[in-house]
Amino acid sequence: RLLDVCRQQLILAQKHDAELPDMWPTHLLLLCYTGVKGIGWHRDNGINDGTSDHPVISFSLGNTCDFALKHREDLPERWVRLQSGDVILFGGACRMMLHSVTKVEKGTTPEVLRKVLPRDTRLNFTFRDAPEVLGREDDFRYFGTTRRKEVDGARCKMPG
Repeated sequence: RLLDVCRQQLILAQKHDAELPDMWPTHLLLLCYTGVKGIGWHRDNGINDGTSDHPVISFSLGNTCDFALKHREDLPERWVRLQSGDVILFGGACRMMLHSVTKVEKGTTPEVLRKVLPRDTRLNFTFRDAPEVLGREDDFRYFGTTRRKEVDGARCKMPG
């Protein structure tokens, strides 16, 4: 089960950082990147992102991407290359850090996944702990309508 894998990754991270808070995922955000552009600088601080310092746990599948991060806008960015199967998480004091997918590298999906992933894509599965939105799922239902919008290279279905 995906939740079990998510919890296993959190436990592994807590072995390296004893101050990393615990979390129980309440929902999953799935992003599909179909181009080479990523998504601009942002913090996961929207109402449906959760208000605690509980970790965000993010799994990459498909194309490789460059993931940049920084604690404040005036600080230099650091980045890590995320390949298919990589997991990144941030929580505690780092929970609200600025981050961005600066580039997606087309044609880097592992051969074994090319037949099961749609086109030449990168999927990002992001688990979040936001109990304050439980029961309000319809308020945040961005997927499931027919209108699509291109957002920095990531195709997203938008409400309406």
